[in-house]
Amino acid sequence: MWHRTARPVDGQAPDPHLHAHVAIANMVRGLDGRWSAIGAGGRDIHRHAHAADALLKARMRRVLTQRYGIAWKRDPVTGAREIAAIPEQTRVLFSKSC
Repeated sequence: MWHRTARPVDGQAPDPHLHAHVAIANMVRGLDGRWSAIGAGGRDIHRHAHAADALLKARMRRVLTQRYGIAWKRDPVTGAREIAAIPEQTRVLFSKSC
C-alpha cells in the first residue's frame, strides 16, 4: 500500500512524505503442500528487510517515472532519492524538520 502521510517530528508539526507499508506473511507452502512458518520465527525475513525496502522503493520510483515522467536525484547527505524537479529551497521551505 502506498500513501502520503505526515511523519511525527518531536515538538514540531508533522512532516509530510510518501511511503509504503508491505505485509509479508511468515508462512510458506512446502513441497508436501502443507503450510508452515518460515524458519527462525520470522527472523529470516527480517534479515532481508533492507533489501526488500530497496526493491520496493525502486519499484515505486519506476512506476512514478513511467506514469508521471518524474525524474529522481540522490540526496548527497542522506542518500535518499528525491524528486529532481523540486528545488532544495522549496524542500526546506515545506519541511517541518529543517
